[in-house]
Amino acid sequence: MPLLAIAFIALGFIFVFIEIFLIPGFGPVGVLGGVLMAVGVAVAGYTQGVWTAVVYAVIVIALTLPTCAIGFWLMPKTKLGRSFIHSTSEYSESGYRSSSDELIKFIGKTGMTLTPLRPAGIIDVEGSRLDVLTRGEFIEKGKEVKIIDIEGSRIVVGV
Repeated sequence: MPLLAIAFIALGFIFVFIEIFLIPGFGPVGVLGGVLMAVGVAVAGYTQGVWTAVVYAVIVIALTLPTCAIGFWLMPKTKLGRSFIHSTSEYSESGYRSSSDELIKFIGKTGMTLTPLRPAGIIDVEGSRLDVLTRGEFIEKGKEVKIIDIEGSRIVVGV
């Protein structure tokens, strides 16, 4: 029984476990754990043969994938996980808006294209230069367009 290979794999599994449950992220501890598991499989293959390496690799995958899945499922339920995840919502009823009131006043107004719109470009509306988008069509420079919608911070125009 290749104890060195098992030791590498076990140590790598512990590092991956620490990375998932104690130090969330994709950092050096998790990468080191993955490398140690790969080295363990390689040592098993070198000392015991290819089929032993295949068996060890299957065992490593069979243990690591469910552990990762359980870890990612449990993380938002822990105190540490909740500190990383934003759990509140911002509703317009509470005063939150995705677009400023300055943009809303432009809905229905017409302007002149300063650049070709392919589909993005710049228009002039009442002396204000605005970055706009069309619904996919090409509009030449110098054409009159109408602001038909505000989607967040995007201004959508049409002919």
